[in-house]
Amino acid sequence: RMRGAVILAKAEYECDLDNGKSGCRPQWSFSRIDEGDGFNFRSIRYLNKNSTTREIRKLYGINVVVDIYGRAGQFDVVSLLTAIGAGLGLLTLATIVADFLLNTIWPRRELFLHDKFLTVNLEHEADIKDFP
Repeated sequence: RMRGAVILAKAEYECDLDNGKSGCRPQWSFSRIDEGDGFNFRSIRYLNKNSTTREIRKLYGINVVVDIYGRAGQFDVVSLLTAIGAGLGLLTLATIVADFLLNTIWPRRELFLHDKFLTVNLEHEADIKDFP
């Protein structure tokens, strides 16, 4: 004979807050998660003050475990601009690191420095022909 039970009540949210809060309703599901005799516990009650006599009771019942989880999102212009700014900052940092590596470590750095600071005069064709 089964006595007691442990019930899992799950509520899952999947909300798009751009459409308002009214569409943000949980999907509930219930399942029994105990094994064997169900939910029970023992309780001790002392019958007198000097604790020479006691009563032990095994109690059965229903234990409900509630698990609420989900995700909600809303478009935010400030977050978008922050992400774009951080991306541009990383691109700038990558350019600085690449330039530093090419100036200091690369074996053909003289060619890099020559081409990096090359002054081109478009009025003379000779300057254009020398450009590699």
